[in-house]
Amino acid sequence: MPSSKNICKVILPTILLLTGCAGFIQELTLYHGLDCTGASVTFQTKEQNLANWDLFLSDAQSFQALGWWWFFTGTGFAPYLTNSGYRSTPYCANSSYIYASQSLRFAGPLETATPALAVYESWYSSGAGREVIFTTGAANNFGFIARSAIASGTSSWTLYYNENFTGNTTCLSSGGELVITSATFGSAIMGCN
Repeated sequence: MPSSKNICKVILPTILLLTGCAGFIQELTLYHGLDCTGASVTFQTKEQNLANWDLFLSDAQSFQALGWWWFFTGTGFAPYLTNSGYRSTPYCANSSYIYASQSLRFAGPLETATPALAVYESWYSSGAGREVIFTTGAANNFGFIARSAIASGTSSWTLYYNENFTGNTTCLSSGGELVITSATFGSAIMGCN
C-alpha cells in the first residue's frame, strides 16, 4: 500500500497542474524557414519599432503564435497589417507578410490569466493605435474614444457609454481566456451588474 506521503507527491502536483493552467504567457516566434524551422527570434513583449530586427524580418517565412498577436506595417502599432487570431496552444503558420511588419503586439496583458481590461482606440479586429490596460476597480479618462475592449483572466467588466460611469452599459465577462467586444465607451468598472 502506498504511503500518504507518496500519494501527496502525486495528487498535489496533479491538482496544481489542473487548476493552474488557465492562463499562459503570450509568445510569438518568427522563423526564417517554412513550417517554423530554421533560425528564429521569440517575442514576449510589445514592439512598437522593429527596426533592430529588419535584417531578420526580411527573411522570415513563418511564425508560431501563442495568444493573439497583431502585425502592423508602421511603427507605433498602426496601420494594421494582419493578426494571428487567438491561439491557446502554439500554432505554426507560413506567412508572406512578416517582412512588412514594422511593429507588433499581443492583445491585452502578457499573462492571459491576469484579471484585466485592455482598452483600444480602434475596432478590435485591427488592434491599431493606443492601448491602455487596467487591472483594478475602475477605468476612465482613457485619453481617446474607446472603440473596443478585451477582458482577461476570470474578470468581468461593465462598460459605460459615458466617461462618468453613466449611460448604456455592456457586460464583458472572461472565463479565463481573452474575450473581446466592439463597443464605444467612456468608462468601465470591474464586475457586471
